[in-house]
Amino acid sequence: MRPSPHNIKDQLLSCLFCTSFLNYMQVYKAWIQNQQVVVMQVYKAWIQNQQVVVMNP
Repeated sequence: MRPSPHNIKDQLLSCLFCTSFLNYMQVYKAWIQNQQVVVMQVYKAWIQNQQVVVMNP
């Protein structure tokens, strides 16, 4: 059975979609990790400031 050009086109599109989706997921994971780092740093700084305020009312 010879694959029709339509099937090949669909396969190519799905391949492109899969690879772009995987790339997107990698970028998204890296972004989430960066966000977590930033949030943690801000949170730590905020906690330290709160402790300073509590220690020196």
